[in-house]
Amino acid sequence: SNDAEALVNAANSYFSMKEIAKANELLNQAEAIDATEPNIYNTKGLIAMEVGDLDKAHEWFNQALKMDPGNAYYHNNRGFLNLEINNLDEAAEDIRRAIIGAPQNGWAYRNRGILFFKRERYDDAVRNFEMAFKLDEQIPFLYYYWAKTLAAQGLKAQACEKLSSESETADYIESFKRQICK
Repeated sequence: SNDAEALVNAANSYFSMKEIAKANELLNQAEAIDATEPNIYNTKGLIAMEVGDLDKAHEWFNQALKMDPGNAYYHNNRGFLNLEINNLDEAAEDIRRAIIGAPQNGWAYRNRGILFFKRERYDDAVRNFEMAFKLDEQIPFLYYYWAKTLAAQGLKAQACEKLSSESETADYIESFKRQICK
C-alpha cells in the first residue's frame, strides 16, 4: 500500500542518518499495514547488516527476494552481504542478476569489483571499479577496495591517491592508509 511505502521511505531516511531505532519502528509500522511490501524486508536487511547481524540480514534479504525475485537491487544487497561473509559463488550469482536487472547501478559494479578482488582477478576488479566510478562517484567503500586492488598489483602511489577520495571512515581504512601511504 502507499502508506506502507511512505513509511519505508521514511525509515530509509532515518537509516541513512544512522537513526536505527526510529527506522526499525517505522518498518514495523509498515509491516503491520502491509506485510507483503518487499522493501520492508530489504531495508530490514540493510539495517541488520549495519548493526552486524549478518545471519538476520541474510534472512531479511531472502524474504524480500521471495516476494520480488527479479528485483536487481535486492540481489545486489544480498550479493554484498555474501561478499562480506565470503560466500563468493552466491555473491557472484546475485551480482550477475543485479547487473542484468539494473545495468546503470554503480553499486553492483563495485560489488563485482570486490568479488574479482577477492578472487585475485585484479585487472577485472579495476575495470569494474572504473565502471562503478563512471556511474556514481559517491559509492561508499569504492575507493577503498579500488585502492586495495591497486596495492595488490604493487601500485602503491595510485592506491594512496584513490584512498584520498574515500569518504567512508573506519579504523581498518585508516590503518590501510597508514600502511600504504608512508
